[in-house]
Amino acid sequence: MGRRDAGFTVRDFQDLLELLRRHPERRHQLWALLAGEELLRFPAEFQAFREETERRFAELREEVAAARAEADRRFAELAEAQRRTEETVRKLVETTQRMNQQLEHHAADLGELKTRRLEAFYHQRAAFAFHPEAIPEGSA
Repeated sequence: MGRRDAGFTVRDFQDLLELLRRHPERRHQLWALLAGEELLRFPAEFQAFREETERRFAELREEVAAARAEADRRFAELAEAQRRTEETVRKLVETTQRMNQQLEHHAADLGELKTRRLEAFYHQRAAFAFHPEAIPEGSA
């Protein structure tokens, strides 16, 4: 049988490396033998993972852009609602100020009317005190 059991020498290793450099197909054969099936599937699985990851990130970018657009739209709505609220409050303040001025004016008018009524009442009473015959019948 002529097999050598001398072992693998450094020179044999150098020869193997040179052979693998010159013949890439042999390098692939050796790689398949050394790596095993699981490791050989790794590049294809990694490529599939990469493609799935890129697809998912593209979806996420679209979702984030849509969410951002929705947030911007809602923010604009809130800003407009805030502007309308401020305008309403401004009008309410103006109306309240006008109503307070009118109320003060009416209170002054009412005070003046009460004073005149009281003056007329006492003037009439004074007249009756000096001229009892002027008292209308049924009022005494």
